Amino acid sequence: MQILIENYRGTEIFFSTSDEKFTYSFEPFDSRSKLSFAACKKAIDDFIKENDKFIPFDARSISSGKLEGKIIGKRKDGRYILENLKGRKIVLYDYACSDAYIEYKKEDNKIFETRDLMLARIDEIRSEIVALVKTASGKNIYDKRLAEEK
Repeated sequence: MQILIENYRGTEIFFSTSDEKFTYSFEPFDSRSKLSFAACKKAIDDFIKENDKFIPFDARSISSGKLEGKIIGKRKDGRYILENLKGRKIVLYDYACSDAYIEYKKEDNKIFETRDLMLARIDEIRSEIVALVKTASGKNIYDKRLAEEK
């Protein structure tokens, strides 16, 4: 009988009660076994390290559209490491990252130029809205002159 122990980094580790060994497989017909759970985890880590060749790439900030540095690696937990333009290495946490990054490609420059033009139009529209609201005849409750009238 096989009992699922853990799904470790995308690979299921089972305990076989018949031969009292831990088994795992990377492909449906490629089952491997080890005497200990730790040995299975180490073998999985080694397999991923040998077969996951990471190729660094330049990274663009989505919010600014500018080149921010280079993604130089991927940690075991799946988080990426950014080396910024000053040479500082930063771990990118998906839940704490206030900015997102994409691969920098020159052919995307036109997209980000268009985005910048659209953002400029948004700022112009906001300014127009503020100016329009200022022409309203009602009193602004935060106007300092109202406080002096009391």
